[in-house]
Amino acid sequence: MNMIRATSERSFTHWSNIIFKGRCTFSSSSTSTSSTSSDTTTTSSSAVTNERISKILSQFPTIKYGFAYGSGVIPQKGYNAGATSISLDKMPMIDLVFAVDNTLEWHKENIERNFHHYSFLAYMGEQSVNHVQKMAAKVYYNTLLKHEGIRYKYGVIEYGDLIDDLRNWDSLYVSGRMMKPILQLPNLADGGEHMSAVNRDSNLLYAISCAVLTLPSEFSEYELYHMISSISYMGDIRMRGGENPNKIHNIVVNNLESMRAIYMPLIKQHFGNNISIGHVDNTGLHHFIKVKIMIMIMSCRVVVVVSITNNVVVIHNSAVVSNLRKNLRGGKVHVEPQVVTKCIQDIVGRSSFTQSAKGVLTAGLTKSLEYIYLKLQKSSSK
Repeated sequence: MNMIRATSERSFTHWSNIIFKGRCTFSSSSTSTSSTSSDTTTTSSSAVTNERISKILSQFPTIKYGFAYGSGVIPQKGYNAGATSISLDKMPMIDLVFAVDNTLEWHKENIERNFHHYSFLAYMGEQSVNHVQKMAAKVYYNTLLKHEGIRYKYGVIEYGDLIDDLRNWDSLYVSGRMMKPILQLPNLADGGEHMSAVNRDSNLLYAISCAVLTLPSEFSEYELYHMISSISYMGDIRMRGGENPNKIHNIVVNNLESMRAIYMPLIKQHFGNNISIGHVDNTGLHHFIKVKIMIMIMSCRVVVVVSITNNVVVIHNSAVVSNLRKNLRGGKVHVEPQVVTKCIQDIVGRSSFTQSAKGVLTAGLTKSLEYIYLKLQKSSSK
């Protein structure tokens, strides 16, 4: 098995040395243009939203990095994020993710502060909570909470585990959320700059590559952002009835400017040889044309395939590597788009299923049923 791993790694290194000489590389460095324009998917927020989040954060132990996401903070069609004329009870729930240095120590302190946030697992101590934490997507959610009338839920993930998900697409559970506009939490420790750089230099570039692979030879700016936003939902069991079927459209249509600010600089910097930015239509949206297939384009496909599968031994037995090897023998660095899509579906499907099952433990049966009911109610009303 070690020989298989070594052979696979040497093969990929050989091809990467040949093809990674252009703009389609996924390095840890970036130019000043990308760092100033697209270093994060962070968006601006209203004073009302900032005030609500600050009140929530006042309860918790130290958070190294965090962000808010979803309809409670990011404008989505059909929702009232940040509105000032409606009551707190009618505002969408605020969704939060906290990245912390050590989840065991963090849960220990948080249980002391906020025992009521947890399910029955808190009675078993922080060791049990942390054991469940490390299952599936390595995120521990406390949900259906209220503080000073503000409804919210929060997920806790270890800082290093989030870095791994951004770089390797281990689960696409949190990294998928960071492909879309988010609101970075203010006044935290020094983890934000590093996390934003990893997100930009790995996660967002992989998202662009996968989206381009699945789109036709000509596509609109809306179609690109819609495809990117759909990555984290490919294979997600919640999309079979537990989520608003128009969710992806609602995210994109109200955040076109934010997504343009995130992705256009990266496209220009890294994909100039692969994508031609065409005309602007009467709606103000750009149109893109795929440049003829060159070795540089193919390099994107190889990087995406290897990166999203992460483990060489696992992908050695997968359809992705079989397809890649077959084409390499023919002198082509090529992977069919549907193979990449299937790979994403496998990652998301596996993590979403196990994370949803884990929710029964982290939320408890009563809250889990209530949460499912609210999701179904929201899904049927939008």
